[in-house]
Amino acid sequence: MKFKLRPEVKRKVIQELSEGFKNLLVENETFPHYPSFFFAGYAAQQNLPENGVNREYMERCIGDLPLIEFITEKIRLELMADRDFNTEVPRSPLIGSPGYRDATDLAERLVEEFESLPWTYRITIELSQKQIQPELFQTGTIPIGRDAFVLIPDLLFSETFPLNHENERIAKRIRSVRGLGALMLLGSKKEEWKPDAVCFTQTVQGFIGAWGTQEPVRLAQNQLESFIGLGLAKKCFTFKNDFKDPVPQFRWIVHQVDESGQNVPMASVLVDDELSSTLKSIKSFAFAESYPQTSQLPWLNRQFSEISQLFDAPKKENLLLASKWFFDSFKGSDEALRYVRRMTCLEILLGSSVNTEKASLSEIMSNRLAYMIGKSYSEREKIIAEFKSIYGLRSRILHQGKHRIGFRESHLRARLQEFCEKAIDAECKLLIASSE
Repeated sequence: MKFKLRPEVKRKVIQELSEGFKNLLVENETFPHYPSFFFAGYAAQQNLPENGVNREYMERCIGDLPLIEFITEKIRLELMADRDFNTEVPRSPLIGSPGYRDATDLAERLVEEFESLPWTYRITIELSQKQIQPELFQTGTIPIGRDAFVLIPDLLFSETFPLNHENERIAKRIRSVRGLGALMLLGSKKEEWKPDAVCFTQTVQGFIGAWGTQEPVRLAQNQLESFIGLGLAKKCFTFKNDFKDPVPQFRWIVHQVDESGQNVPMASVLVDDELSSTLKSIKSFAFAESYPQTSQLPWLNRQFSEISQLFDAPKKENLLLASKWFFDSFKGSDEALRYVRRMTCLEILLGSSVNTEKASLSEIMSNRLAYMIGKSYSEREKIIAEFKSIYGLRSRILHQGKHRIGFRESHLRARLQEFCEKAIDAECKLLIASSE
């Protein structure tokens, strides 16, 4: 699917941009002055469809203001690749400067590039080998659906996805962290993939700018969190707080696939502190000593194979969303917030949009959960009784402002986590059975 504009719309967009571009400003010769870019593109943006499939696709590929965001970030990429930061020029016009002599020519070029979207990217994050046993990679990569893989970077991967760029300005941006300007992680030293890392890499479509704030990066991060959330529920991973070592700086490395099929490095996107801290605490699952060692790898292989199937399942959306919320429930230190996130995970799987005229939401969800995971009548009755207490605590947090889970309520927190794990596992089995 392409962002093809109707001829009359395209002419109007170019006309509006040509007029607005006359007022474009850049700061220190390298950064777009966002207010001037916003107002330059606002009138043209109004010509795009306001809703419908095309609009949804544009927003999924770029963001809420697809045209404005595209022209701003495309110019940012160009300026940062061709110019040096200049403190002596705080603000200057873009039109009339080298490479941007004519507003109409620029408008026509950017609209043509906009219509060529979506572009293809490979986005990769280095995790820790402690999270997945190296023996699982003896046969190569671990697929996570069709577009994502988990792997240990070898020579072929390093050559296919280089970390260095011949343009030193772009290379500097890849080594830099957003918000720290020209401060480099590794100075001028060439970067290499860590040989002891496990990489999660995914192909995404759309447009990604210099700072990686566009939707494709967010969606890739959601996929990572859904993958780990599924793994936590299926016992491929375990969560264990580790306060001994500092939190590493996790980051996404973005490669753009050019016309020849080469993967060109273009950006480094820092992961926020909360997610970094959570990723640091994800470890590979620790089997009980009584579990036969010869059965451990085959069991893990089956679990990851099922996860890959689930990412390709026709009706996977609710499961992946619930798994992401389950992963989110391990973030941070606010126990009340973590509790609500686990309840949200269950509500997604059990369905909160129900008719409550004849029964309360708590009763409906408790019955659904009981029949979803209960193995006997007595177990179902116990689940119904426990869930009502669990849901009651959720209501006190959301509706009465309760912000602390005390010692006497800690068993509800533990039981809620167990319910999430069992419900996710039950949904997994249902999806795999239906897809087969």
